[in-house]
Amino acid sequence: HYTSNITQIMSSGFPSHGSPSMHRVFIPPQPLPQDVITIDGPRGPRFLAKPGSVLLAKATGAPILCFHVALRSAHVFKKSWDLLQLPCPFSRAVIFMAPAIYVPRDADEATARAKHQEMQAMLDRMREMGERWFGASREERAAWKEKIEAG
Repeated sequence: HYTSNITQIMSSGFPSHGSPSMHRVFIPPQPLPQDVITIDGPRGPRFLAKPGSVLLAKATGAPILCFHVALRSAHVFKKSWDLLQLPCPFSRAVIFMAPAIYVPRDADEATARAKHQEMQAMLDRMREMGERWFGASREERAAWKEKIEAG
């Protein structure tokens, strides 16, 4: 049961309040070794990854797995900070997943900054492909799949 695999981790601070905060982290059932967190919340700006995920990966040794879900048809909550989307019934969806990003436990500030930039670039690339996916031809989709698989 997935909800039993959610735990809370104390972070060093909450940007809008300057105090420690709790983050919910999804811990998949074994044998999967990855943890999952949302990296652009809870107040945005949307699509901008916060450095906390890199710090968490450095502290735990867990990889960063970037993904994006694109929907063909959805209701958009225009008053939410991240423009939350609720899929329409029977809508098609595509999920883009990038190769894992590992942050060494002994990473210095420059390495952590580079990993953050790598993560942001990957998220931007997947979001761009997701936004174009349903309007693209089969040939374009096949080319994107090859590009993703090649890294």
